[in-house]
Amino acid sequence: MDGYSEQWVPSGRSLQKMYARLPYGNYIFQAEIYNTDRVLASVELPFEILSPWYLSYWAVGSYILAGLCLLALLQYLVYRFVKKKKDRVIERQRVAHQAELERQEKKIVELEKEQLEADLRFKSKELSSVVMTNIAHQEFLNSLKEEIQRQKLSGQYGRKNLDKLLTLVNSNIVSDEENWTMFQANFDRIHENFFRNLKLQYTDLTSGDLRFCALLRLNMPTKEIAKLLNISTRGVDAARYRLRKKFNLLPEESLTDFLINFK
Repeated sequence: MDGYSEQWVPSGRSLQKMYARLPYGNYIFQAEIYNTDRVLASVELPFEILSPWYLSYWAVGSYILAGLCLLALLQYLVYRFVKKKKDRVIERQRVAHQAELERQEKKIVELEKEQLEADLRFKSKELSSVVMTNIAHQEFLNSLKEEIQRQKLSGQYGRKNLDKLLTLVNSNIVSDEENWTMFQANFDRIHENFFRNLKLQYTDLTSGDLRFCALLRLNMPTKEIAKLLNISTRGVDAARYRLRKKFNLLPEESLTDFLINFK
């Protein structure tokens, strides 16, 4: 059989020939009938054995396509893995950066709060100093006025000159109400809405109570408060007791601390 074997094989009387597991391809089956040394007849039969389905063109194409799909899937999985890993790194960096920003912001807020408290303490001391200076000025002018009036009555100095001095002193003396108005305006600039909030929460507070609360908020000593309000130290203690009752403070609670922390 041409294409498989060029060797002639006698078939015997059965006139059959079996070939098992022939590879796929083109073949020519040749047969002859002869008698001793003479060929009586010959025949050639070409035939083709097809390749198996799994080796067909469409099967090979499917294999190539499947391989390409598998390669694309592998690349996609690698890409997803790398992307997830990169995203985790970026997320950790973002969280760390956000935490650092929050820490910095918190630190800035704390520093600003400390600076504000320091400024507030400084301005409170400054206001106390201004108030004390003003009171001392008023006391001096009042004492000078009294001395001029005594001299005027005694007639030791010229009445006309004394009247001029008295007019000058009177023009520089500020009334208690004017003093309080100026003090309240300056105090509100530093401690915003202090008086308004006190009046809103404690409606029975008098104007005298408000003055006393302001001086306590400035943490002024009892003697200085007594001078400013023109009362005795006992009067200051009585005012403290009256305010404690209005604020419903417990015995262990400090009235000064309550007013300093009041907002």
